[in-house]
Amino acid sequence: MYGARARLGLVVPSTNTTAEPEIGAMLPAGVTAYAARVLQVETEDPAEKAATVLAMRSGLDRAVGELTGLGPGAIGFTCTAASFLSGAADDRETCARLGLLTTSRAVVLALRALGVRRVALVTPYLEAINEREAAFLAEEGVETVSSSGLGIVGNLPKGRLPVTAAADAVLAADTAGADAVFVSCTNWRTLECLPGLEERLGRPVVSSNSATGWALLRAAGIDDPVPAIGRLGSLGAAA
Repeated sequence: MYGARARLGLVVPSTNTTAEPEIGAMLPAGVTAYAARVLQVETEDPAEKAATVLAMRSGLDRAVGELTGLGPGAIGFTCTAASFLSGAADDRETCARLGLLTTSRAVVLALRALGVRRVALVTPYLEAINEREAAFLAEEGVETVSSSGLGIVGNLPKGRLPVTAAADAVLAADTAGADAVFVSCTNWRTLECLPGLEERLGRPVVSSNSATGWALLRAAGIDDPVPAIGRLGSLGAAA
């Protein structure tokens, strides 16, 4: 029976082609995920990027309302930037008001569960976006010891990247002094390479989608291991 153990709700940006398949691939037997989408206007103008990302949040109340009818064990907003650009306090307030987990909140929980205090940040973003993500992490007590991005503006191009792009970016990053690597962006394919990267680097590698899927499962009371995401998948929920 579909959804016999738990149903999860996903609020997905309209231009995101990666979050649903990656999170779906993480789910154990009897757990299903259902999505509602919020409009993300595609842009290639760096000056417009942050505004178009934040504009998605105007659709959150509607999308969460639609998903609530399913009786989900947990709901996640699968966009990293839209949840860190306004800062940690705003992100916590959004989660509390709507009864959901944003990807940025899931990342904080994942890093906390792993005991991580210093990260190497790897993204497909513009450097200005990376700087704001590092500021968000600092508010949550996580130091960014290095930051690298591909400088891609639009969201659709990120979803077209092969998984090797994420692996290559992680292996090229400066990880000296980092407890873990955080690969940010729910529209960047990472799932297939996480355990192999952890083995090569000797430290946890957490992605936006691995953190979101893990946090939603734990919030829904599902404690099954998730081997596909490496070390994080063996852990229970963080306090």
